[in-house]
Amino acid sequence: MFKRNLPNYITSINLLCGISAIVSFAYLDDRLRYIPVLVLIGLVADFLDGFVARITKSASEIGKQLDSLADLVTFGVVPGLIAVYFLKSDPFQIEAIESLNLALLGLLIPVFTAWRLAKFNVDGGNYKHFKGLASPANAIYYVGLIFLPDSQFSFFIDPIFLVSAVFLLSALLVSNLPMFNMKFDNFKWKGNEIRFLYLFVVISLLLFFGLQAISLCIIAYIFMSMINNLFKNEIQS
Repeated sequence: MFKRNLPNYITSINLLCGISAIVSFAYLDDRLRYIPVLVLIGLVADFLDGFVARITKSASEIGKQLDSLADLVTFGVVPGLIAVYFLKSDPFQIEAIESLNLALLGLLIPVFTAWRLAKFNVDGGNYKHFKGLASPANAIYYVGLIFLPDSQFSFFIDPIFLVSAVFLLSALLVSNLPMFNMKFDNFKWKGNEIRFLYLFVVISLLLFFGLQAISLCIIAYIFMSMINNLFKNEIQS
């Protein structure tokens, strides 16, 4: 019984992290303080539940549905709250009523995340690539914004830039754009070129800019996926 439900227990950790992030946002004075750590733990749990399900051969329909519900909370609702926070906090001195209206656009994030997860459950996944932007990657982008106030990248939380990002990333969530994943069949260069190049880009950005580069890493991922698709299309033609 324990072995069969082990992946679901791990998924529940992801769900608990998402709920804890929401509670901390609602009740703590420093609303965003613990969100990066909680989302990070959720990301690890999200990876481990599928991994454990495969090696123990205990994948189930309940686990699949529970995983989507947990992802919606941790990678949908929590990023939405982050966007609402920055759009409502008025760092660029927008009139209060305009700031409130903009903040409501952050609610698009959990809505489109729900659509993406439902679409994934119906269509199924592809081992070699994702269709559209994966919800964890989308969540990482918004978590990265927490480290940007008073930094050289503070324009990321400019209302116009942030609203544009909400619309663009939400569209990518439900798109059919192929985006490479980071699953290695082996560690040879051939067949993993884009993955090694992306790792190099991520490490370089983090070394130069520290945690301020988190959102940049997701932007790099999107652009590299597009370039990778163009390159593949040229080879095929």
